[in-house]
Amino acid sequence: MKIPFLKKKWLSQEQMVDRKSLLKGFISPVDKKSSTQESILYQQDDVDNTQEVVGESFRQKPFIKQFGKHTKDGYDETCDVILYPEPENEKDQYAVKVLISAGHIGYLPKNDAKKVQELLIRTIHQTQKLVAVKGVVRGGWKQGLLGRDKANFGVTLQVELKELMAQMSETLADPEQHYKPQ
Repeated sequence: MKIPFLKKKWLSQEQMVDRKSLLKGFISPVDKKSSTQESILYQQDDVDNTQEVVGESFRQKPFIKQFGKHTKDGYDETCDVILYPEPENEKDQYAVKVLISAGHIGYLPKNDAKKVQELLIRTIHQTQKLVAVKGVVRGGWKQGLLGRDKANFGVTLQVELKELMAQMSETLADPEQHYKPQ
């Protein structure tokens, strides 16, 4: 598969045999100048099994930017959530960022990120699209005397990690079904 608009040399799946070659050859489709990004939405019918996200309490501003300030009843809304590998993270080389359209809201838990990061990198590289899943944002309520009782925003991903990995593996079996050159 040739990608004429990319400056890096394209590496096939077979050439990305180890983590070093994978990270060196990774070509990300992220365009910081664009307000929208193409993504592949992975979904699961059975939403009883969900994926936890951590660190949301430290990243409340993007939630507020996208959903609004705290209200009496709070929020319980579904939105698309992007999973993006962050191998340059100083604290965890296997980190996977969780993003909504307003920005970075958390991470996958460390053990889960370690299982899925390589597959994410391969899928994003081969399709040149981001990986998205459905998420439910909850919280953001303010109640009690003078609104002093507040709940932070949080998100739960509506996909089980094993199911997401299986779906990304299917994509990698035929990445050209998703890839559309610009």
